Amino acid sequence: MRPVEGETLGPYVVLERLGAGGMGEVYRARDPRLERDVAIKVLKSDLAPDPDRLRRLELEARATAGLNHPHILTIYDVGTHDGMPFLVFELLEGKSLRKLLADGPLPAAERALELACQLARGVAAAHAVKIVHRDLKPENLFLNEDGILKILDFGLAKLKPRPALAAEAATLDATQPGSFFGTPAYMAPEQLREEAADERADLFAIGAILYEMVTGRNPFRGRSGAETVAAVLQKSPAGLGEAAAALPGLERLILHCLEKDPADRFQTAIDLVFALESLAGQGRPPRSEATTRAGPACEPDRTSPSIAVLPFTDMSPSRDQDYFCDGLAEELIAALTRIAGLRVAARSSSFLFRGPGVDIRAAGAKL
Repeated sequence: MRPVEGETLGPYVVLERLGAGGMGEVYRARDPRLERDVAIKVLKSDLAPDPDRLRRLELEARATAGLNHPHILTIYDVGTHDGMPFLVFELLEGKSLRKLLADGPLPAAERALELACQLARGVAAAHAVKIVHRDLKPENLFLNEDGILKILDFGLAKLKPRPALAAEAATLDATQPGSFFGTPAYMAPEQLREEAADERADLFAIGAILYEMVTGRNPFRGRSGAETVAAVLQKSPAGLGEAAAALPGLERLILHCLEKDPADRFQTAIDLVFALESLAGQGRPPRSEATTRAGPACEPDRTSPSIAVLPFTDMSPSRDQDYFCDGLAEELIAALTRIAGLRVAARSSSFLFRGPGVDIRAAGAKL
């Protein structure tokens, strides 16, 4: 039975139904002990008898309970009422990114970049404790009334640090052989092939989301699920078009996230954050009061000195020394990372500026 207005779930008084997702329905409720409103996700009644669904709800609670980050939804409580399992979390006022994109791309590429920065920082915090989300998409991203982005729904998260949780999640993933969990348009190729997927799968999803924020369309979505899967596995996304001119380097960054081979993408969320911050720092004009209220700027971290080693160019007559150029840059990066207090751009970030037609001096200014 669905909860109704005035009913209690544990100590919480149900006020109204807010909406529904794939696994549960969400309600506004009141915690009379702390005199605050909260949100409660209740497992759908037709799924409640399913033990695997129950375990996924519990895993979501345990996955996010230890995360304390401004861009990750805060979990308050978990419980069961008359056989009805529920999660209690902070109540958000605003709209999902999906609703925001219903009217088309964001009006300013800079705003898309700011939101991507917030998303990448939240993902980096999850990855720091070995939690891979695996289902990042506009429906699972929420913007509150202050323009702050929150990551929702860790129900499909891959858990690494605690063997018991990781084993339980792996068991759940194996309950439906021949199928995959997630949304194909935002899933990395290795996920669709049901191969081992790590943190870099989340970075692929961030690239797809940023592409959609800038262009108003998903880079891979087809007329059917099968077409979408085929596009993710085989096709390269179209360029950004006019949107690419708004922020030079943005297209290169997005396409780097969307590489088919995870070894060719950014290797960590921190690398991606660094690249986004660097891109955001290019000749940013003064922010208006209205823009400031819309959300925090994605400004580079100025708390510690930083450096980037840009790729060397082979100037030899035969142009056959690329391997030496790459090795020299990598050796310098490795040596610099051993200096305490110095923030060094990862190879995957600085090597975005490798190739013909790239102005190395301008690239240095961007980083």
